[in-house]
Amino acid sequence: MKPPFLLDASLMTIDRLGAADLFLLWTLRQQPIGDGRCYSLVSAGLRHTLGERHAEPALSALFGTSRVLAALGGHRPLLLPPRCGFITHDEVCLLSLCSTAQLGFVERSREQARAFAGPRWSPDLVTSLTRLTRVLADCSLHLWSSACEMRRAFN
Repeated sequence: MKPPFLLDASLMTIDRLGAADLFLLWTLRQQPIGDGRCYSLVSAGLRHTLGERHAEPALSALFGTSRVLAALGGHRPLLLPPRCGFITHDEVCLLSLCSTAQLGFVERSREQARAFAGPRWSPDLVTSLTRLTRVLADCSLHLWSSACEMRRAFN
């Protein structure tokens, strides 16, 4: 029997994600953050949720993450639109990596990043995600999603 959050081999519902995980997923889904409308939306969302003091470091880390993800080339992660109620395997892996980074497990984060990005992985991915998740932790947004459970369901 399939777990209740598993729809098919490529999508799951976001029902089991916590508030911090949902916020982070929404933020990461704003890729690419190239045009002014996306920047304004993400900037306003971060300022509203994190406050003025934490918004700029979070934006900087998010831009770093965006650059690294864009450089992955052939393994560019599948990020769904922000309003979507489903989550892809790539997004689950990214949230799991973020959770590990926020907990400070540097070597495990690097292993997950290598597995996620393949041969084109960059330590900058772990660095930027660690910066982003630390800002979230400073604002009491702790990632506790069942991303690991969701990852197992994909396998």
